[in-house]
Amino acid sequence: MTKTVNVEYGDPNVALPNEILRSVVGSGVHGIAIAGTDDHDEMGVYIEPPEYVLGVQRHRDDYIWRTQPEGVRSGHGDTDLVLYSLAKYLRLAIKGNPTVMLPLFAPAESLVRITPLGEELRALRGAFLSRQAVERFLGYM
Repeated sequence: MTKTVNVEYGDPNVALPNEILRSVVGSGVHGIAIAGTDDHDEMGVYIEPPEYVLGVQRHRDDYIWRTQPEGVRSGHGDTDLVLYSLAKYLRLAIKGNPTVMLPLFAPAESLVRITPLGEELRALRGAFLSRQAVERFLGYM
C-alpha cells in the first residue's frame, strides 16, 4: 500500500501479516475491465490470531483499504481492498454470497497472494456450492 491512505478500517497489523489468500476481483477478474477507466479491486482472507478467535480481544472481522475517501466512487488508478477474517469469510461463503466466492474460483493468474493454507481453502471451493449459492448468484446477476 502507499503511505497516503484515504480510507482504512480494521487493523493492518492483524490482517496483512496473516493473509492466506488474495485475488483480483470485480471487472478485472471477469475480463470486462475497460483500460483507462476501471479501478483495481482485490479481496482476500486472513487468519485471526487466537486471542481474537477466543474472544480475549475484540476486533473488526475485516480490513478495508481504499484510495478514495468514503462516499467517493473509485475510478481509474484507484484501489479497493477488502480482507475478511477466516471466520467471517466462511460465514459469507456458506450463505452462498457470490462476491466472496470469487477468490475461491479466480484463475491462478488473478491471485495476488496465496499460502499453503490459502491453497487448502481453494481446494475446498466445491464444498461451498449449493442450491442456495446458485439462487444468490442468479439474484446477483
